[in-house]
Amino acid sequence: MPHLPHQDGPLARVASYDLASPAGLALLRRFDAQFHRLPVAARDAAVRGLQLALPLAARAQGLLVLPGGALAWRDGESVLVGDPASSVGVTTSREALQKAVSDQSGTFFIQHGKNGLQLGHDSVFFGQSATWAPQASLYADILPALAEWRGPAMIHWHDTGAAVWEMVPAPPPLALAVSLVGEALEAGPPLPRFVWSVAGSDECFQHLSSGLAAHLDEWLAPEVSDALRFALIAHWTDGEDSVASRLADGLGWLPRAFAADPGRPASLDMLTHWPRAAAALPPHAALLGLAVAEAGEAWSPQLRRDFLAALRAEWPAAALLAESGSAAPTPLDTLAADRMVRAGTPALAALAPLDVIDTPQGLLRRADSVALRLGAPVLLAVPAWGLCHQLDPAGLRVLGNGAAYGLGAGLEAFEAE
Repeated sequence: MPHLPHQDGPLARVASYDLASPAGLALLRRFDAQFHRLPVAARDAAVRGLQLALPLAARAQGLLVLPGGALAWRDGESVLVGDPASSVGVTTSREALQKAVSDQSGTFFIQHGKNGLQLGHDSVFFGQSATWAPQASLYADILPALAEWRGPAMIHWHDTGAAVWEMVPAPPPLALAVSLVGEALEAGPPLPRFVWSVAGSDECFQHLSSGLAAHLDEWLAPEVSDALRFALIAHWTDGEDSVASRLADGLGWLPRAFAADPGRPASLDMLTHWPRAAAALPPHAALLGLAVAEAGEAWSPQLRRDFLAALRAEWPAAALLAESGSAAPTPLDTLAADRMVRAGTPALAALAPLDVIDTPQGLLRRADSVALRLGAPVLLAVPAWGLCHQLDPAGLRVLGNGAAYGLGAGLEAFEAE
């Protein structure tokens, strides 16, 4: 292997350059001087091995909305985001929580109307709405899980319930992403949806990529050569393995409060394919669905019988409903349930009442165990919490917002960055 001059001496052991500090910029200028002496074939590898800690972009402060509808808070160099693993579902205590946050000073209410997002101090709990609560532990008498939370919380309200997330310091990479693309919510005219609404992860990536390129260009132009600056920008912003792509995925894990259409609940789009089951679902209940459209070649009488067996073992209080036909929801321990799974229905849904001890994370794990047992995708939806996620053991049809409720990768994935 050829000797690389930028690996000379004790400074080669510095793992990361903090560009917010004079020392970090000095190290980068030293690297730049050596970069031009490297063989052309070795330059890409050298740039890939260079770890930079960028300062936050000098943009918006306060309450911010991110591409896709998640919320964050920025105060100087401090950035708070919702911790997916902390999610708490609210059902029977919804009205008590509404009264408590209405009586608390310093609380912000955000409402998505036809003109965009509106920020204010007047209580709003209908449609697409959220509440910024500056001290979560004040509501521990209503929600005991909040007793150990030391900072703010974000509450997403739904027609029959709510979900609460603890706001925690964002890992440095996510804090950078928030500073690049967060748009300030301020009292006054609504913030139009075209400013923050994105069609999917690809559009979010494009938004982040352009912001990151501009930030790097502005920060590096006075410090290093064009050759190194362009190489670093390309490494950070181009392709599926780039920093911009990873940050876009991370923003997608955050709890999303708002959808582009103010008339439709955020993240519940998949329920449009289950109109009969959604209409029959009680206010404080969960839906677990199995359909031929997602199961594909695995769909068979045996799969439907296995689904019923799994429900009897894991969700015994549920009722079974065929998405087609006119039969009412049927208790699982009846012969009618066996007849229903033997019929040629294209979709089956279990409607299960929520227990007071149920949590979003616990329900996702139980639904995942059913999907693994069947070897086929299943849908879990809890409209009261805004939770709707399809779990696929093959990893091919994973859709929905389960990541925002602590399923899979979370903020800890960025802690080592």
